[in-house]
Amino acid sequence: MPDKEGLVTAIEFTKFVLTLDGALIAFLTGTSFLAQIDPGWERTALIVALILLGSSLAAGVLVYMRGATMLSDQNYDLADRGLKIPGMINVIGFASGAVAVAVLAIVALVFQPPEAAKSNPLPLVCIMCRM
Repeated sequence: MPDKEGLVTAIEFTKFVLTLDGALIAFLTGTSFLAQIDPGWERTALIVALILLGSSLAAGVLVYMRGATMLSDQNYDLADRGLKIPGMINVIGFASGAVAVAVLAIVALVFQPPEAAKSNPLPLVCIMCRM
């Protein structure tokens, strides 16, 4: 029989992943990052990353709600379907979304053509040029 600490740890990990999901969604929807994205395949990859992170966020909320209910009922079964399946969606969606964000950031910010960089500089580059 699992004990309470396992469920509490699972809930804490879910809160951590929810925080990271929110941070990545905020990064993707930030105006300086959106300005660097081209309308082609990068825009499609951005939408896919947002869908993955959004599904992870929704599944994480379900895990958090189910965990709170299980704690109040003193049911500490970590193999509960209402906890396990959304938990897997939460972690897999976050991992896939984080990889998609990393690929987008590398392509959009590192491999940007020089003429595009001159016409639309990053805010950090502008600050450094004025110093």
